[in-house]
Order: sequence, then C-alpha cells, then structure tokens
Amino acid sequence: MSWGRDRLDVFTLATDSSVRHGWGSGSGWDGWENLGGVFISAPEAVSWGTDRLDVFAVGPDSRLRHQWYTAGGWGAWEDLGGQLASRPAAVCWGANRIDVFARGMDSTLQHLWFDASGWSGWESLGGSIAGRPCVESWASGRLDVFARGTDGTLQHLWLTGGKWGTWESLGGLLIEDPSVVAWASDRLDVFAVGKDRSAQHLWFTGSAWGSWESLGGVCTRRVTCTSYTAGRLDLYTVGADSTVQHQSLDGKWSGWESLGDVASSAVAATTWPSRLDAFWAAPDSTVHHIKGS
Repeated sequence: MSWGRDRLDVFTLATDSSVRHGWGSGSGWDGWENLGGVFISAPEAVSWGTDRLDVFAVGPDSRLRHQWYTAGGWGAWEDLGGQLASRPAAVCWGANRIDVFARGMDSTLQHLWFDASGWSGWESLGGSIAGRPCVESWASGRLDVFARGTDGTLQHLWLTGGKWGTWESLGGLLIEDPSVVAWASDRLDVFAVGKDRSAQHLWFTGSAWGSWESLGGVCTRRVTCTSYTAGRLDLYTVGADSTVQHQSLDGKWSGWESLGDVASSAVAATTWPSRLDAFWAAPDSTVHHIKGS
C-alpha cells in the first residue's frame, strides 16, 4: 500500500504465521521487519494520513487483532474481538475513521469501526456471504461493500447518510471473491472470476449498474484492481500457467499479457500518480515485486 508519494509499505504472513513488514521508496527497499503475532489470515493494512498505518489480521482464536504505526513507532497488537471466518477488509474515508468488515462464523457480514471516540463493538449487517468481502469509499461517509453470496451471486450493501441500505443481488455466478475500485465520485468498478474462470466486470455510473462483461482469460486466483487516474484501470490475476497476468483499461481494454513470473498467491497492487506496483508470493515463499507506469 502507498500512503504518500514515493512511499510503499508491504505486509505479508510469514511461514511461521507472524506478520512481516517491508517498506521502501523511489530510492529502493529498506528491508523487512517482524511485527510478531500468530495469525490464520493474511494481514490487511490501511492508512488515514502521513506516518499512520493500521494493520489487521485474524488470530488462531478467530478474533481480530490490530497493530498501528505512528511517527513514534509500532504499538502492540490489541485484541478487537469478533468471531471471523475470513480475512478482514478495511477502508479509511477520513482522518481518525476506519471501517473493518469480515465474514462471520454464521456467514453474515460483520462490521467494526474506529472514530474519535475509539473502537465500536461488532455489529452484524446480515446477508449470507461465502467469502471475504471487499469495500470501497468514493466520498466521505459513503461505503460500498461487496461479497460473493452463498448462492454464487455478487451481493452489495451500501452506507450513505449514516444509514445502511438493504442487500441487493447484482447477479453473476462467481467462484472467487470480488475486488472493487473507485476512480471518481459515483463510479465503481467490480471484478470477479466467473464459473468458466474468465475475468468478469460490472460497473456503476452513479445512476445505474451496467451489465456483466467478460474480459476473458483463465484466472486461477481472484482478480485484483487498482486505478491511478480517472478512466484508467489495471487488473492482475494468476493464469492457468501460474504466471502473473495483467490487463489495463485506458480508453479500451488492452487484453491480457503475461508478466512472466510464477505466483503462488493472488496479486496485490497499489498506485501513486502514474505509478503501479504489484506484489505476490513466489513458490519459494519470497515476495516478488514489479513496477510499471
């Protein structure tokens, strides 16, 4: 993830189940540090300002753990409770505001948030989801949450004006968890893997949803997405030959290209202006990185 120009922070689950943190800038990587802990999910990281990082992961007791960084260094892991059955998803839409979502043991969507008064208690937002949710915010106080339903369709729930809407089904027949990106107010692009293993795309323009379109390919991991400017999208997945695959939209879709390297995990990607960075785990459990523009 990137919290400022020329700054990257990467978090991963090590083979001993602890969280590792690597960071770098335009001048190169500064190395890895062990943040400790024992976890059963990969970490999730967000930032609501310069020199502020918040990291979340699920412990072996299925409870959420949290650790944070400020200019003074790392705090200690804290227990935020819950009974979670998926990796968490987190988003920041303002200073001192974090919203965390995960699938509960009963397949409902669970929600926890932080604001100036501290952490809330967990609340159930209902639904019936099969995997890890994803969340995006395109305006202060606006949240859109997506998840693969237990029936395989894309499920959507949103918060606006301090009130949650009701779950809606956006159709499709998905076999991997979705990802979402917003490149403008009232614009959402959602990507998932269809039953035939092709990449599937659905978009919202502020007034209506489009129709599912197939972007082809053979995806053996979830499709991840990022955007560094209005109208530009970059997608990553892992192909049938286990290599990292990339496709971009800049006026029109480019078609899939192989980036060559073999991956044993889904691809994580982040951006800063006119710069792309993608990361994945290699078969030898090391983290690999590619940058683009």
